[in-house]
Amino acid sequence: MEINLSGMSAVALQALAERASALAKDLRKGEPSYELALENGVEDRSYNTVRYGLVGSYRGEAVVTMADGRRWRCVGRGPRGDASHISAEGFIEFIPME
Repeated sequence: MEINLSGMSAVALQALAERASALAKDLRKGEPSYELALENGVEDRSYNTVRYGLVGSYRGEAVVTMADGRRWRCVGRGPRGDASHISAEGFIEFIPME
C-alpha cells in the first residue's frame, strides 16, 4: 500500500509521524501491545453498559513480528457473562510463536 505523502497537510503528516514512532517503539518491546494487535487486525468490540460502564471485548486474530524477529499470535477474547452479570472483561491474549 503506497500513501501519497505530498498530498497530506502538515498536521496530518505530523500525526502520521507520531503514530509511526509510537508503533516503532512498541515493536522494540519484548511483547506486543494492545495497539499493535489492533493495528494488525484484532477488532476492539468494547461496548458501554448502564451497570458496568465500558466492557472490554475483542475479536479476531493477528500475528505481530517484533523488532527482534520474535512472532506473537494475538487473539481477541470476549467478556464472560450475560446481560445481567459480567464475570470477566474481554482481553487480548498474546501467545509466543515458535
